[in-house]
Amino acid sequence: MGARRSFRVATLLACAGISLALAVGSTGCSPFSRQMRAYTDGPTPTRRADLVTLYAKDARLSALWIGHASVLVRMDDRFFLADPVLGNQVGALSRRLVAAGMSAEELPPALTVLISHAHFDHLSLGTLTQIDPKVRRAYVPVGTACYLPNVSFDARELGAFKSDDDLGFKVTAVPVKHRGGRYGADEMWNEETFTGYVIEYHGLTVFFGGDTGYDGALWKNVKNRFPSIDLAILPIGPIHPRPFMRGMHVDGYEAVSTFQDLGAKYMLPMHFATFVNSTDDDGEDLARFQDAVKEAKVDRARAFALVQGEAHIYVKKDAADATEEPKKAAPAEEPKADDPDHGAPKKDDDDTRMGD
Repeated sequence: MGARRSFRVATLLACAGISLALAVGSTGCSPFSRQMRAYTDGPTPTRRADLVTLYAKDARLSALWIGHASVLVRMDDRFFLADPVLGNQVGALSRRLVAAGMSAEELPPALTVLISHAHFDHLSLGTLTQIDPKVRRAYVPVGTACYLPNVSFDARELGAFKSDDDLGFKVTAVPVKHRGGRYGADEMWNEETFTGYVIEYHGLTVFFGGDTGYDGALWKNVKNRFPSIDLAILPIGPIHPRPFMRGMHVDGYEAVSTFQDLGAKYMLPMHFATFVNSTDDDGEDLARFQDAVKEAKVDRARAFALVQGEAHIYVKKDAADATEEPKKAAPAEEPKADDPDHGAPKKDDDDTRMGD
């Protein structure tokens, strides 16, 4: 009886320890997160989703940053949504600091969804269930489909440098430097459950990095395979504690180096200023990114941050093509023309951009 009781106590203690670890580190980033300051009266509201810019007639490639790693990208008449997380909380303790920059109702139909890995701040079961009617197809890393909720859309696993072509919309999984699993312990048998993606359509190319550490040789390999990347969507945090984060999260300097290694024309930074998932000071990740852009002498028109809900056009149509009505899925809710703040034309002044 004594041995059996000791075994039960040890089992309960182990379970309690695992539960605590999951609660504290369930965003998938750090067990040292300063979670409690996120418990306020709720997330700070954002500007309304800039649908005018996203759907502009002269846009071929545009992107709207929803927050964290969630980005909606338009490539001519097709759309992909990366790592959609629209709720106000991920895991057990990490609350959203700034509201999502777009609602599920505002998303276009026939979406392609990309999931980079299964961590709570990138794979939201509630969000996938919520947007299910608007999703055409989803792509996930090898071994990740088992984590998906009961949804009606087609979900396909892609291994490293494996591709799938959906009526000319080509998605290729590319290796990144991160870690897999969802619940901590399952990382041990999930060695491939994280990825980045390269998306190609109508001569446009976009790189989405998900979560990753820096690997110059890896990025140069990707560049050799995809030599004309128009837009690289890259994380810039979390930063600290650096010895813990370095192997799986780039900081601003490493993100800019990744951008240069990939040879991309433009960079959209993400994975910052949305959830508390590290010991970083407020604004530290963005400031480090700004410093890196300046020190690397990168044109600030090529690498700058958006605020949640803001959109930007990266590739425009030729003047002759811009007069044609774009072939696109209409937004669920058309923007109101009488709203002076919604989709207002952006000034050329650098101060209008977050990250400058």
